[in-house]
Amino acid sequence: MTRTHQQDFSSMIEYLDKLERRIEFIEKQSDKMEENSYKTEDGLLRTKESIKEDIDKLKLKLSMIKNQLEEQKRIIKLMVNEFKKIIKQENMDKLNEKIDRWGPERFISRNEMIKNI
Repeated sequence: MTRTHQQDFSSMIEYLDKLERRIEFIEKQSDKMEENSYKTEDGLLRTKESIKEDIDKLKLKLSMIKNQLEEQKRIIKLMVNEFKKIIKQENMDKLNEKIDRWGPERFISRNEMIKNI
């Protein structure tokens, strides 16, 4: 019976050794996965911060453009008011007519000209 017990113990020890190796392998894989997860999370956080900075820069640029447009509108309004003071209405009509005649919407592009020829 001792021989049978010895074989049983021997096979049990062998089985436990296999289990130990499997557990070690799984622990290593788990550690690698955890490390990769941290790297991915770090990369995502950096990307998020970069995108946030880009959005803030764009907001600032848009605000600046909006301010420039408002300033240009104000200047144009002042110019129109000054023109109205300087010239009479009939001269203004003539000026509007000339502006309409030379308006950029009346110009054709080179491609359109080639198509018409």
